[in-house]
Amino acid sequence: MVEAVSAHKADGAWLEPSAGDGAFVYAIAAMGVAREFVAALEVEPSAPVSQHPWVQGGVDFFSWIDTEKRVFDYVVGNPPYLKLSRLSSQAAALARSVERPVGFPPVSGTANLWYAFVVGSLARLAPGGAVAWVLPAAYSYADYARPLRALVASAFSDTLVLRSRRPLCEGVDEATVVLACRGWNRPTNSHTERWVDGVAEATAVLKGWQSVPQGPGRKEDRNPGTEEDLYTLSERAVVRIGAVTGDTSFFLLNRAEQERHSLPAHSFVPALGKARHLVESRMSVATWRGLLAAGERVLLFRPTDADLLDPHVRRYLSLRPDDGGCHRDAFKVRTRSVWHRTPLPDGVHAFMSADVGNGALSVGADADGLTATNSLFVLTFRGDQCRQARAAILLGLMSTRVHHEIQQGARVYAGGLRKLEPTQIMDLRLPSWGCPLGAQDAHRSAVALFRAGERSTARSIADEFFSASRRKAAVSRFHPAAPPQT
Repeated sequence: MVEAVSAHKADGAWLEPSAGDGAFVYAIAAMGVAREFVAALEVEPSAPVSQHPWVQGGVDFFSWIDTEKRVFDYVVGNPPYLKLSRLSSQAAALARSVERPVGFPPVSGTANLWYAFVVGSLARLAPGGAVAWVLPAAYSYADYARPLRALVASAFSDTLVLRSRRPLCEGVDEATVVLACRGWNRPTNSHTERWVDGVAEATAVLKGWQSVPQGPGRKEDRNPGTEEDLYTLSERAVVRIGAVTGDTSFFLLNRAEQERHSLPAHSFVPALGKARHLVESRMSVATWRGLLAAGERVLLFRPTDADLLDPHVRRYLSLRPDDGGCHRDAFKVRTRSVWHRTPLPDGVHAFMSADVGNGALSVGADADGLTATNSLFVLTFRGDQCRQARAAILLGLMSTRVHHEIQQGARVYAGGLRKLEPTQIMDLRLPSWGCPLGAQDAHRSAVALFRAGERSTARSIADEFFSASRRKAAVSRFHPAAPPQT
């Protein structure tokens, strides 16, 4: 990474704001950079790297940058990953008030420490300068990092984003992002994104990027596929996570648990809680009742004020956690104004599986009041779209091109679980259609095949619908229907 951003040049001033194990410091020194051109900081005075003659041990970056007015040609590092909310109020305030590039918004209280490090470092980057960071996967999807992603895309001449399917650092369970940029404040917007399978492949890609001259003309399509007309999902739908209960075992029950506690039916709302509950292309009341009869936990306990008059409801609410009661100290529970009333998403028109490792199973909602918990996503369609058009949108989420885009952008968790954030889903580019007629039938077939384990065939059904739809639209433009006979 050091060689990639500097092109092996030993001149220029370097900043490493969080030395950690010293890997970047050693790499800089190995290139022959003079000591006086390196500012390397480590907040922990007892850390082994703090004893390195080039490292300023016991120095906090956010305090240091307030008094240090130098600018740097190169910034490298692997900043700490820690939510600002977990810091002391003083430390969090210091990180949030870090110097920022001109016009950049303040660091949000919901942000992470790594974000503040990167923002502060960019404020001290010299024109034409370069950076190389090892960052968490949150760089690619977190809402708080959206301003940074926009700045990176617009302020450098060349940007390389590597997303690793495997952790690049020891002790880190999630995938990692390598961000390398050069040409600060000299934008030509050459942007490359790649998936890699570990350190060796990341190193090879960085070496190749290092050898290519700066400038435009090397942009890689991050989503392989055809060049058909596309639209962004956010143009036609809003995506949110389902209801966050804070204690699923207490709030989400099956029929047997409801009857054991003698809880009245009117103290529940119908809810879906797992991807396996998406059994049909349109989830109806009858389908939900079938899940309930099969013993699934699809009853969301949400008593109203009137329900509190029922002694069985009051008894269930008063249970201690050891006896099956609610863990009321859970963050999402204790921060609600009425702890036992889970906020519900409104305007639910469709559901989508949150684990997208095998693709995005998306189905419509055909029952008033049916909701979902946060193991699923819910969709609300914009405007007045007919059922065929809505089915076409859901079918688009199951197409091959969207499958590729999802696999490239998904966050990888321990155990191989792959997820997207709602904002990432809304940024997906879906295939357009010429005529939506037949979308419901195609969507019904695709969902059935997906659930049967034939995912590639399900995607083929979706792909064929969009190809045929555009062909029909093209024919109708050149061969309009004859006027009706009078």
